[in-house]
Amino acid sequence: MRSKTKQGIIAIVAAAMGLSGVLAFRADAVPRYSARYGQRCGLCHVNPSGAGMRTTYASQQLVPEELAWGHGRDSLSLPSPQLSPNVTIGADFRELYVGSTQRANNLDFFLMQGDLYLVFQLDPKTTLYFNRGMSNSYELFGTAYVLPLTGYLKAGRFVPSYGWKFDDHTMYVRSELDLAPPLSSDVGIEIGLQPGPLDVQISMVNGSRGSTLDTDNSLAQSLNAIFRHELAGIGVGIGVTGYHQRGPRAILDVSGGYGYLTWHGLSWLAEADFARTSPRPGPRTTALVTSHELSYAVRQGLEFFGTYDFYDPDRCVKSGAKSRWGGRCARDANALSCARRLVPQGEHGRRPGDQRRRFRRNRAPAAPLLLNPADPAGVTMHRAIIWSLFALLVTAAAAQADEFVITPGGASKVVFVSKATVESFQGTTDHIAGSIRHAPAGVDDSVAVHVEVDLASLDTGIAMRNKHMRVNHLETTKYPKAVFDGATVLGPASAKLEAGEPVTFEIAGLFSLHGVSHSLRTNVQVQLDTHGGKRQIHFETSFPVALSDYAISRPQFLFLKLANEQAVKVTGVAIEK
Repeated sequence: MRSKTKQGIIAIVAAAMGLSGVLAFRADAVPRYSARYGQRCGLCHVNPSGAGMRTTYASQQLVPEELAWGHGRDSLSLPSPQLSPNVTIGADFRELYVGSTQRANNLDFFLMQGDLYLVFQLDPKTTLYFNRGMSNSYELFGTAYVLPLTGYLKAGRFVPSYGWKFDDHTMYVRSELDLAPPLSSDVGIEIGLQPGPLDVQISMVNGSRGSTLDTDNSLAQSLNAIFRHELAGIGVGIGVTGYHQRGPRAILDVSGGYGYLTWHGLSWLAEADFARTSPRPGPRTTALVTSHELSYAVRQGLEFFGTYDFYDPDRCVKSGAKSRWGGRCARDANALSCARRLVPQGEHGRRPGDQRRRFRRNRAPAAPLLLNPADPAGVTMHRAIIWSLFALLVTAAAAQADEFVITPGGASKVVFVSKATVESFQGTTDHIAGSIRHAPAGVDDSVAVHVEVDLASLDTGIAMRNKHMRVNHLETTKYPKAVFDGATVLGPASAKLEAGEPVTFEIAGLFSLHGVSHSLRTNVQVQLDTHGGKRQIHFETSFPVALSDYAISRPQFLFLKLANEQAVKVTGVAIEK
């Protein structure tokens, strides 16, 4: 039976600061940003499974320019966290003052968090990460991005990936399961893979959570996987998670599901878990715990939250369950305190128990993005970038019409895939225009092709990344379009376009990008069809573009180094004029 004594608690954040990946911004994981951007947590954390030290790009570019209250980075005129091109240091610190109508908790000033981070970039694919907090626990692991599917291998002492890593450590899925950082760190290995929209982490560890020594001969295994998708403007994530430990005194099985729904500034995140404990000897108990967070971004840097938690330590016993709801508002690191009210309930089904209010200063969240832009020259860089474009061609069709027109939208699309050591992403646009002319009698050895792509319309899914790509790398104000002109038909000899029969042509033409022109040779898959009484040419081609060939600056940051070669895919339809 828990006490129903009323108490009011006022918590004032006395300090919150971070260096390196967190200069003036907190280093906790903020899952709602991962949900809103449809990106995995590791995009803005040095730790690929999230939480801990942030990349310089996330803290010094994305957060202040897109997520924090106000605009600009004036508040970040602080010393660089990079000790050298390959070494970065960081810190995270929070202190609370807790006042209570009862002195049972013996709390006044409370040092809530104190972490020091040190990261070594051993080579472009390998990092060594150290995080030391106030407890006896710590994290020390190496990460090598050497697996396919944008995968990595992690080895050392770390927190196994499980469900959401909510930044509020009092949420029941964190406080009641005993699987949350930093006290649940363990020694072992972890494999992470990202096949498309699926993000997977599999770990095998000692099973001695929080202890610096292995106390038995058994191992524990964990699985965390989430699938992300966007449907009609609504972001959807569905995940499964599990942890199994066969210990000498008990078998512990924790499993559950988690996910999110997002629409514009509204985000709902949820997790529900069953924890089954089988003592030796003794009866098995099954606990149920769930946490929900609903947030709405009123404007940049200002959010309102509603939360709900429920915990039943034993589903077979009618008493002992507890639940609570809460609400808060949040601003960035410069904000004053914000209010939060928690209303825990007593035994399941009874009236609410002790009610308390908590006022605390919010530390600004960091955001899910990618690169780590610390250009020695001070130039803002973005890793996600670039691209290239494109070539295309086709050939034309039968009988009478000799001109086909490509108009923006519809089935026409350009996609570029940008790869980096840690993460790959793609950009798309359907702003393609142009024309194809050929001899009426058939495909000649040359075809008049002119295709333009509006580079300012390229969308990578993240507004800040789009801005950096356009301004710092493609320089779309100065070079607004990518253009393909030509083309010479190199083969096959005497090929013809016939309705419904796909043909592959090898063509050559002139490709212009970023004020530089080079000859381009590629294969184009072409098919002639008729729709609505008009003939259409469907075409598709793929080719690589080297950024250095077109004088496009390439970001090479501490943790993410963009490849020089970008993969470009073009699909489209040209309609008879």
